[in-house]
Amino acid sequence: MTTTEQLGRPAEIGSREFRAETSRILRVLSAPIFIVGAEWAVSGTNKIIGNFTGPFPAYVSSLQAQHVLLPGLALAVQFPLIAARLAIGTEIALGVSLVLASFFFLRGTNRIWEVVACLALTVSALAGAALWVIVGMPPFWPTGNGYASGWPVEFFLVCISAALVVAIALADPEETLVARARRYWRRRG
Repeated sequence: MTTTEQLGRPAEIGSREFRAETSRILRVLSAPIFIVGAEWAVSGTNKIIGNFTGPFPAYVSSLQAQHVLLPGLALAVQFPLIAARLAIGTEIALGVSLVLASFFFLRGTNRIWEVVACLALTVSALAGAALWVIVGMPPFWPTGNGYASGWPVEFFLVCISAALVVAIALADPEETLVARARRYWRRRG
């Protein structure tokens, strides 16, 4: 326990105690960040190994015929191979960046990787939401199937990714993109 915690005051932002607390928090967050990154890396690798791009044009056409509400679906139907490769690239990039961020967080605070992890986790939440819409399943309502899981993995990815973004932002509030943008505009303005 630091001296400021013993006195009931939080550590001052930018102080040595604050950086130490942030490092401890990021070390704890490295495990769930690694798990989310591994999920994306495995998913992207499965798409490469499993010939995802071959049947993708028929798949997106069927989604459009079913009137699935998905931003960019018309573009995916027009350019299916590009969309399939973009999906694979996005999943692999998310996986690699989150796994690397988790390793850097084990070493303590790293402001560049804090920003990278927050951006990757935000994209992870958005991609998970898009997949959830494509699958068309409710998040956790009873389905009447006793063998079904509680949450589909897509909904779980949305929730855990959003929670991790908030946790990283709360761990180091001065290094969030919003705080950086405010400082930039104050200096310029």
